[in-house]
Amino acid sequence: MKSLEELFGDYAQKPELDGKLKETRIRQAWASIAGEYIDKYTTYLRLRDDSLLVEINDSTLRHELFLHKEEVLEKVNAFLGEQLVNHIQIR
Repeated sequence: MKSLEELFGDYAQKPELDGKLKETRIRQAWASIAGEYIDKYTTYLRLRDDSLLVEINDSTLRHELFLHKEEVLEKVNAFLGEQLVNHIQIR
């Protein structure tokens, strides 16, 4: 199965679309990046510039993610195959 980037080619390289495609890829892989339990309580996930905005509706999990923020940041960038995300904002 071809990826969206393969299907849309150069059109997908527009900055606004490229960011949305990467955001979608992060959303689809969030369970494997952050863990299924955190994924279950994630209510909002958005890529804005070089920041990943994450909203979790459980205060304990929010704190746990905060403690492991750097590790999650590394996993996100490894998944994308580039150093795109420099910050994670957790709400």
